[in-house]
Amino acid sequence: MTDGGGLSDKEVVTIDVNDVNEPPQVEDQARSVREDAVFPNPVGEEIPAYDPDFGQDLIFRIIGGTGQEVFTINRCSGQIQIGYGQELDYETTQLYYTIIEVCDTGVPTMCTRANITVNVLDVNDRPELSDASVEVVENSVVGTLVGSPVAGTDEDIFG
Repeated sequence: MTDGGGLSDKEVVTIDVNDVNEPPQVEDQARSVREDAVFPNPVGEEIPAYDPDFGQDLIFRIIGGTGQEVFTINRCSGQIQIGYGQELDYETTQLYYTIIEVCDTGVPTMCTRANITVNVLDVNDRPELSDASVEVVENSVVGTLVGSPVAGTDEDIFG
């Protein structure tokens, strides 16, 4: 710094910048899973998330949506899985909405939410036949019709 008389002085100034905890970043995403998947099958890839703060871990959890009771999420990796004892059925439900929350381990803890859409993919289900009991007269001619046609159902949706 120089004054009007030509005199100057120098000084060292120290500025401390304090870091603040920023929330993790995660985006809304979609995943697909076959209807014949069972526990602990993964549902697509892990959910990618990022925290701009160095050295913090991320913790994942499902907090809502229609998929909350059907799916689980690995709290460390963000991998969604079929829940224990859960069954998917494309003919009943083709789409689940799941809300996840990702929190960091900073102070204070910061969290971010994302919507994850899970599409259930159809698999060709086995048709079901009804039990039947029929009688035929002994020594009937070859080609004689025996009873009525066997009844069956197929739950698959085509078209």
